[in-house]
Amino acid sequence: NALEAWGISLGSSSVRVAVIDDGVEAHEDMDTPIAGYTPVNGGNGTPNASGNHGQACAGIIAANHNGIGVQGVAPNVTLLAVNIFQGGESTQDLANAITWSKNNGADVMSNSWGYTSCTFSATNLTNALNDANSTGRGGLGCVIIFASGNGYKTCVDYPAYVPSVVAVGAFGNDGIKSSYSNAGSALDISAPSNDIS
Repeated sequence: NALEAWGISLGSSSVRVAVIDDGVEAHEDMDTPIAGYTPVNGGNGTPNASGNHGQACAGIIAANHNGIGVQGVAPNVTLLAVNIFQGGESTQDLANAITWSKNNGADVMSNSWGYTSCTFSATNLTNALNDANSTGRGGLGCVIIFASGNGYKTCVDYPAYVPSVVAVGAFGNDGIKSSYSNAGSALDISAPSNDIS
């Protein structure tokens, strides 16, 4: 219902969304992120040479309504760029990415990644997620979104299954669950993802 939502609001620049992925950079259809972080080397969150997934995710969130390319769901929000795919990241690096986002005012954290396991967990990362969800956003708690996983499974991958985050699955334009999308009792919500032809 994006068209109806746009009649109410296009988002606000006071809302910060951290795109925690493989980096985000300036683009003709999107405002430049106001800050960035690459935990493995202290970089500024720009993509590595092959990084394009984070840019696509950022576009879905905040591409301008300027007649170029796509239209983001909330084009007026402010982006933070976090690159956790520079290479060689530890679970502590990932935890640091969450904490950096919280400390830099992220209201929402977009995470279209995860471990391909429904049983793996990392205490340091889980603790960072729980802390951001409880103390971020001025004490209201950050809204932390994670993909449920693309493993054709009946369980939700880590960290999407952590109770303090929102696990998002996928369905096609026919309204039926996408075959690849993980589901199960830890799934919180599903959203459109792929075309069925």
